Amino acid sequence: MCSIHIFQDQNYSLIDIDGNSIDLSVFKGKPLLLVNTASRCGFTPQYEELEKLFTKYRKTDLTIIATTSNSFNQEYSSTEEIKKICLANYGVGFSHIDLEACKENNVTVTNTPDVLTDATADLTILLMLMISRRAIEGSKEIETKSWMGWRPTHLVGSDLSGKTLGIIGMGRIGEAVAKRALFGFKMKIMFFNRSKKENLNFKAEQVEKITEIFEKSDFISLHCPG
Repeated sequence: MCSIHIFQDQNYSLIDIDGNSIDLSVFKGKPLLLVNTASRCGFTPQYEELEKLFTKYRKTDLTIIATTSNSFNQEYSSTEEIKKICLANYGVGFSHIDLEACKENNVTVTNTPDVLTDATADLTILLMLMISRRAIEGSKEIETKSWMGWRPTHLVGSDLSGKTLGIIGMGRIGEAVAKRALFGFKMKIMFFNRSKKENLNFKAEQVEKITEIFEKSDFISLHCPG
């Protein structure tokens, strides 16, 4: 079970879960309460627990740092005890936040677009290489000491170069993956997207039916809400 720590001085307060500390020195002089709801240890504060904090720190400006594992709805955003609430989403997506409820209750919502685009695209290419070159199988042979020595065709795998990559969801990350695949491995890019994508600065074919991606692609990468 994670523990909740409360740090205070005359200028600001911090609610910190499981010792995941945040430097609040930049906010000094401003009334602020931060609730870190990251559930990295399997613990996510429920509404009743946050309500107790709301009551204790009523008439205080409140910022909640949320992750995608936290769901925020009307119940959270309709707390009248708080002077002002900012829901700072720790990530890009915000489908777990009821935007209408936040708007009705004057709750400011922010997110962090672009910060993970390149990192996610890099990992996508890494996973494709691991699959095509059977890297995990090779690693397991070394770990279990079952490697029998070099053999001409053992774990050869296949090339990425020249293959067709099908992308479902051509947003920021989808485009970043497409560029890496096209310019780095000379892959042919096909994609399905809910809306028409125009003015792409690289060569890619948009298909009308998602089934075409499955029929014509050697590799498929999903970049859409789960």
